[in-house]
Amino acid sequence: MKSYILMILSSFLFLQSCAVIDRIVHFDNYVKKDFVVKEKEYLYDTVYLSNTGGPELELGNNIKPSKRLILNSIGNKVTIRKGEKVELVFDGLDANNSSIVKSYNPNTQEMTISIGEQIPTIYFENECQVYTIDNIESLPKIKLKDGLITQQIIITPLVDDDCNQTGYEIRYGSEENGCKIEAKKNLKRFSDCYGKNRNKNERKQYKISDPDCITKKKLGFPCK
Repeated sequence: MKSYILMILSSFLFLQSCAVIDRIVHFDNYVKKDFVVKEKEYLYDTVYLSNTGGPELELGNNIKPSKRLILNSIGNKVTIRKGEKVELVFDGLDANNSSIVKSYNPNTQEMTISIGEQIPTIYFENECQVYTIDNIESLPKIKLKDGLITQQIIITPLVDDDCNQTGYEIRYGSEENGCKIEAKKNLKRFSDCYGKNRNKNERKQYKISDPDCITKKKLGFPCK
């Protein structure tokens, strides 16, 4: 990546503690190193999505889909055009060893959902493009298309309903440079969970009692 690209963790504007920043940037340093055998988690589920033309998809069981899309392994990619309603099927996806990457193109208003490696590589082709990456603990690798006008890369950590960090929203370009896509909702949720006045003992533990929540959380949707 070009050295002159300015990387900004926009959500850090809410934080005063360097320790909190270090915990996010160097997540692995705070993870217990004892060897633990993870139980295999394969995702079998169906969700109904609608692309209304913005950077976030609409989720709902009452959506009548016009097509059926299937994701089951790394490298799979589907695109949902503006106005489309789809049935998205996860058919045996290895959830422990992959990541779910959503990319919004503001020029075409299309949303692409792809299955990446556990630490994926994202590729910015347009100004104001937005990536949302869930089911990931470390920052992804970032590449830029040759000739792309220099802009800020703004990274916002994502948290779920229980204040567990689930991934990142990564945007190329700021509002000051004409990008109208804002991360205020994600910034507020992150601030509410990790702000300096929040007692970490108040944060809920990550427990999923409803099986229907699993896919929603991995796609970045709230369960409630």
